[in-house]
Amino acid sequence: SVKGELLAWQADYNDYYDMTGKYYGELGEPFYDPSYVNPKYNDNEWNELIQLSANSRADLARAQVLMVEISPTYRSGLLPLQPLGDEITFRASQSINQMKTTMEQLASITKFYAQNNYNKVETTVEQLGSISKFYIRKGENIYKTLFSSGS
Repeated sequence: SVKGELLAWQADYNDYYDMTGKYYGELGEPFYDPSYVNPKYNDNEWNELIQLSANSRADLARAQVLMVEISPTYRSGLLPLQPLGDEITFRASQSINQMKTTMEQLASITKFYAQNNYNKVETTVEQLGSISKFYIRKGENIYKTLFSSGS
């Protein structure tokens, strides 16, 4: 995952300095790139990378980009942002929340039409409410089954 890679790259960067007294990206050091405007010291990406938090999804997404800028052949874009179990949990919870929101919006619209005596409504508010509750419960049960006992 990008989270694990970010932590490893940050540790590597700091360990390298502790051992050599020099930073990655300096003239003659690993990841030095003479194509930079100021080739003497070109570690802007490293400076940003070591400041990122491994607990922020936004920082992890930025780390993916920086890793490729530092090492153009590195394929960090193929990695999930978080360890696979955490990423699946995050995406499942996003899907369930989206499903809940959609059902609540649909119930609200139907209720509006029913209250304003629009006769074109084929499903009653009560039926839609029970359908919404069914899908919300079903989504919550799926989520609990997949992720509550696995931690």
